[in-house]
Amino acid sequence: MSLSQCVPFFQELSANNEKTWFHANKPRFEKEIKGPFTDLVQIMIMLIGQEGPPLAITPKDAMFRIYRDVRFSKDKTPYKTHVGAVIAPGGRKDPGPGFYFQIGAEGLFAAGGCFQPGKNELLAIRRAIAKEPEVIGDLTAAPAFKETFGALKGNRNKILPKEFKPVLATQPLIANKQFYYAAELGCDWLDDERLPQRLLEIYRIGKPLNDYLAASLRV
Repeated sequence: MSLSQCVPFFQELSANNEKTWFHANKPRFEKEIKGPFTDLVQIMIMLIGQEGPPLAITPKDAMFRIYRDVRFSKDKTPYKTHVGAVIAPGGRKDPGPGFYFQIGAEGLFAAGGCFQPGKNELLAIRRAIAKEPEVIGDLTAAPAFKETFGALKGNRNKILPKEFKPVLATQPLIANKQFYYAAELGCDWLDDERLPQRLLEIYRIGKPLNDYLAASLRV
């Protein structure tokens, strides 16, 4: 499973993001990019499923399409310049926390948490934070988390619902409307046979926070 060819492919796609170029290079994309990436996604579904609970998804459920939805975007370039997948019980459509990884022109990127929680999911997470503000602080202050991801990321609301304002002074994360963490891995791992295990290590470091977010959604 060789993935280093993803980098030059997406560098070229970035410079030629139009249908004629992609159509001419689609066989290359299918063989050199989509095929090996699908293999990696399958391995990660298996490894993460072994961590529990078991996963009943396929790579097709987890992987995002290369085609961009340009209907409501000022950027009309038709293709994404990376391949990506979400490992979660519901795959890429799961509204809860998951483990995401992508490969693009700059190499490998891994992330987790809740990137786009819906209105109900955001309310549930904020209520969990308001109930025990110290818990999410302890999770994101864990040495392995900080070393791997830095801080918890996400856009914030400038105005909070009244019920959450008293918590803001002691736990600013309650203002977040996204709760995700990320790590840039570059290009060095793309041809390393230990890549699945490296991704699993990163998954395990973020798992306590993912479990916390998942639990908040079940209340």
